[in-house]
Amino acid sequence: DLTASPVFFDPLGQAAPEDRREAPFDDETGLYAHSTILECARDAFARLEEAGVLETALAPGGAAHGWGVVCVGHSLGAGVATLLALLLRASGQGPFAGARAIVFEPPGGLLSKKLSVL
Repeated sequence: DLTASPVFFDPLGQAAPEDRREAPFDDETGLYAHSTILECARDAFARLEEAGVLETALAPGGAAHGWGVVCVGHSLGAGVATLLALLLRASGQGPFAGARAIVFEPPGGLLSKKLSVL
């Protein structure tokens, strides 16, 4: 129906009309991120922690010792990369504290303006 008022959909195609995008999203902090993309980033973070691959590569004597962490992605992957970099930085663990993201065409509405400057 072309006359229907717009609602926002998650990548799984499930309408969430109770979550319409109306600011402020978080009255106390002004910080918000797309919940499904954040869930994907948290999953990636957990898998990286479980495998220990970053710690091994970045440790003294590791193949990437002295290097920083850069998360890269396009489109939805850009959203995941952005939030994964923020999660890595928030962990405050050694080289993760300086994690960065280089992204191409991230989804609109990915995160709040206040969060984007972190």
